[in-house]
Amino acid sequence: MIIQMMTLKEYIINLPTDYRYIEPCMYSDVYDLIDTITDSNEKWLIFVDSKSVGEKLCDEINNKIGSKEKDEAVFINAENKENGKFQAIINNECFEERVLIATSVLYNGVNLTDDDLKNIVLPFVNVPMAKQMIGRKRIN
Repeated sequence: MIIQMMTLKEYIINLPTDYRYIEPCMYSDVYDLIDTITDSNEKWLIFVDSKSVGEKLCDEINNKIGSKEKDEAVFINAENKENGKFQAIINNECFEERVLIATSVLYNGVNLTDDDLKNIVLPFVNVPMAKQMIGRKRIN
């Protein structure tokens, strides 16, 4: 039996993604979204480009809508992903809190199949990174 490897150097494979389900909105500062987030009862996934922004945003959301028993927002980055929350998100493909704030630690290898997740907030990024972030939410 002879097995040959086929190379695709002459071919470009384009698998278009249909993004018509997205209703984009613009914001100038992520902190401007706090009232919108806290006034809604929907789940949010918010990507931030720095640890300091993520921590501050998480604190402000929890100060506004959190309770003594439970935080409504959680922040995950490369430094704190070992706290069990990150692994639970990977295993369950959802998160318990209303708001998940994350850095690039969530860009790859994470699927979110949670039907309650309705909002994804992206910082200003290039198209490939935006596709990575939007792609965390799996659409049935």
